[in-house]
Amino acid sequence: MTTIDTISVRKATPADAELISKAVAGAIGDESSAYYCGKDFLGVFREIARMPHTQYSYENAIIAETDSVPVGVAVSYDGEKLKELRTSTLSIISEMTGKMHEIADETEAGELYLDSFYVLPEYRGKGIGKKLLEALAEKARVMGLPAVGLLVDFDNPKAEKLYLSQGFSPRGEKDFLGHAMHHLQLFIHNRDMPTEPVFNAHNKEEYPPMHTVEHVLNGAMVRLFGTGRSVSAHIEQKKSRMDFVVDFIPSDEDLRKLESEINRVLDEDLQVSYSVVTQEEARRIGVDLSRIPDDASEMVRIVRVGDYDACLCIGRHVEHTGQCGHIDLYAHTYDPETGRWRVRFRLRDTDFG
Repeated sequence: MTTIDTISVRKATPADAELISKAVAGAIGDESSAYYCGKDFLGVFREIARMPHTQYSYENAIIAETDSVPVGVAVSYDGEKLKELRTSTLSIISEMTGKMHEIADETEAGELYLDSFYVLPEYRGKGIGKKLLEALAEKARVMGLPAVGLLVDFDNPKAEKLYLSQGFSPRGEKDFLGHAMHHLQLFIHNRDMPTEPVFNAHNKEEYPPMHTVEHVLNGAMVRLFGTGRSVSAHIEQKKSRMDFVVDFIPSDEDLRKLESEINRVLDEDLQVSYSVVTQEEARRIGVDLSRIPDDASEMVRIVRVGDYDACLCIGRHVEHTGQCGHIDLYAHTYDPETGRWRVRFRLRDTDFG
């Protein structure tokens, strides 16, 4: 049994390329590594690790040591820099193998992305991984990034359990290199800001299917009728209502059209995902911040329903719209003096435990 006295973490150097290459191969898997880099994929990864300005560069790695022996590594970088880092990485792979590939994005702006993570087998279960994760959180804090993000394979529940136990939480799902992945994030509590984003606080305990449908209904109104988002909402598990300001007199036909559009989106079983970004980044991607409270933190959480809707919220939601079942828009009223259209609705066929 291997025993350790102390664990320290340092920045990597080119001499750590061997350990980094094992981390990358472990993250991608031998089969995928061989497909993209050939039989000597470890040699390719070592070369990439020795070079600056690549995804797997020593510049992006931290090393855990015990008794001056490197025993673990974490490779991470700003998600916003993925494309430039990947360009140089794929260029090296092409030069060494003659192969050129296109790979889907695995991260995005707003997180320190943990690309590869590895601890020598004989040192696992001894706190090495926890020490590296603590160092990553500090790295994100120093870089001014709001979260540490990572992907974990659906077929690796042990790793997912480890990350969840360290404070990570689900933010949706992604398909990467042919594998279904959980996207997890650890929100970074910066010392000079509140520990949580502050907005829409009343939604925290709402019923997830109904609350998710609120997002879809808002998106449908914007897309179908060109309105703004709701000006008032009362969301409950059994029955809910929302008010919209419209520039037309809504008819029963409009109500049925709205209901049909919402149910179409629910039937598409779109993924509901989350990301934590700065207010500036939220504005840049077109998220409405007009109703954010004055005491909200600089970091905000965006809830996305597929590519259909995106808005600020810290409420609870389902993972896929199919879990909401279907919506019944059972009544509506219109006030010509205020231009308010009130829509009342309930859910049926909900699949949420």
